[in-house]
Amino acid sequence: MQKLSRLKIRLQIPDNVSLSCTRGSLFHGALMNMIDSDYANFLHESRLHPYAQYISREEDGAVYWVISCTNEEACSRIIAALMSRNSVFIEKLNAEVGLGERSYSELSYDSLAALYYGDPLPRFTDIRIITPMSFKSEGGYCIFPDIRKIYKSMMNRYDTAMKNSSSTVFDLSALNELCETTAITRYNLRSRMFPVDGASIPSFSGTISLRFSGSKSMINFAHMLFRFGEFSGVGVKTSIGMGAIRIENNNGGMKHVID
Repeated sequence: MQKLSRLKIRLQIPDNVSLSCTRGSLFHGALMNMIDSDYANFLHESRLHPYAQYISREEDGAVYWVISCTNEEACSRIIAALMSRNSVFIEKLNAEVGLGERSYSELSYDSLAALYYGDPLPRFTDIRIITPMSFKSEGGYCIFPDIRKIYKSMMNRYDTAMKNSSSTVFDLSALNELCETTAITRYNLRSRMFPVDGASIPSFSGTISLRFSGSKSMINFAHMLFRFGEFSGVGVKTSIGMGAIRIENNNGGMKHVID
């Protein structure tokens, strides 16, 4: 049974180091140095990565590093490399960051399918965009939530994770129906700039409230995709810390996150 996995590590930060969600790219570099070089090169060349990672700061002030994987190989190569480590050296900060309390969770693809085939799910949900999210758009970047781009990103990532299976989900008519029957009813957002290699990507973070007006199957499909999106991330640069989301009304979700 193929599973998604997530490792959440509480960071022990040196007194002279300040961390925010925009520092995820620094931890990505450290992560690539920990894993097998051949696999790191493979990931570098991949268009849609089978993992996502980001930095978050929670209400109690604790800072966490969250790494999610969407297939078995990524889990065995990435998360396994972190489980036994007590610290990580962040080169650009010239600092050794301790890896403290950690928790590990899994979600099977069968459980995702059960969301789709199960009882009717709510017509409303809130999605928190934990780290800045953006999408490529006409040679630039989109700095406001675009429902079509959000769904397309999650569908493509799902199919990439399931590439050796017949359980793919991308379908143009389904995408069109999801977009036609999903509305943003409220939002609390702010524009952000996410630094990457000396440049900055225009982006946004905050919360959006969604209403689903489609059939039971489309509503459940939307919920399934967003549940998957909690592991895969949404939009560009999820491997370096962008596009992390959480379903706010999910009882199994993490605590409220601030940056």
